[in-house]
Amino acid sequence: AEFPDVKLLASQPGNFQRLQALQVTENLLQAHPQIDGIMAANDSMALGVVKALDAAGKSGKILVVGFDNIPAIQKLVKDGKLKVQASIQGDTVRVQGAKRDDLQACIALITKSITDFPIKYGNFRD
Repeated sequence: AEFPDVKLLASQPGNFQRLQALQVTENLLQAHPQIDGIMAANDSMALGVVKALDAAGKSGKILVVGFDNIPAIQKLVKDGKLKVQASIQGDTVRVQGAKRDDLQACIALITKSITDFPIKYGNFRD
């Protein structure tokens, strides 16, 4: 395996909805009390994930990755509740807030095809 230390515990649809992602996260936390990270396919779902983590007392302790860089997510990034923010812009994945190896492992684990995209690290103003 390309990332032998990374194990996918579950993959559940959140249908790009905040409430559904919150509910899925609550269920995942019950089934898997030890979770190191959660990748949400968009920021609306990341907002739901963070709300579920807040309620469970685990906010800031679990790596949360969101995509799209919507304005509502910026406070969570500043507060350390959302550790990685990514945005697909054309044929480039732009990321901030994580170590390269961590993010590449996360992306590769969820979808192998996205690793073909160039990945630019840093903030979104670059």
